[in-house]
Amino acid sequence: MKQLEIYIRETIQDLWNGEEFVSNIQEAIAEKVKEIREYIEQELVSMNETISNQTSSVQEQVDGLLSLLQLGLFMVIALPFVFFLMTLWIMRSNHKRRTENLKLEIERELIKKYDMKPKDLSRYK
Repeated sequence: MKQLEIYIRETIQDLWNGEEFVSNIQEAIAEKVKEIREYIEQELVSMNETISNQTSSVQEQVDGLLSLLQLGLFMVIALPFVFFLMTLWIMRSNHKRRTENLKLEIERELIKKYDMKPKDLSRYK
C-alpha cells in the first residue's frame, strides 16, 4: 500500500509539474486512473496469492498438530493399558515361580518328615 501511495504522489507531481505534455487533462487523468487501477489489481492478485499460500501453510501446520494430538491421545490411552498388561504378566510369572518353589519345599519337607523317597512322591502328584 505504501508503494501505491508513492506511485500516486509521483503521478500527481508529474501532472502538476507539467512533465507530461497532454492536450486534454481529462484524458491524462483517465489514463493515470487506469494505470492505478491496474496496479491495484496486480497488488490484490499478489496479496490473494500470498494469503492463499499462508492459508495452505497454516492448514498443513494444523494438520500436523492434529496428528500429534491424536498420537498423544493414543499414548495416554494405550500406555496405561500396556503397563497394566505388563504388571499382570509379571505377577503371573512371579506366581508360577513361587508355586514351583512351594512345591519343591513341600517335597523336601515330606522327604525329611516321613522319610520318603523322591520316587514315592510321584504317586501323590
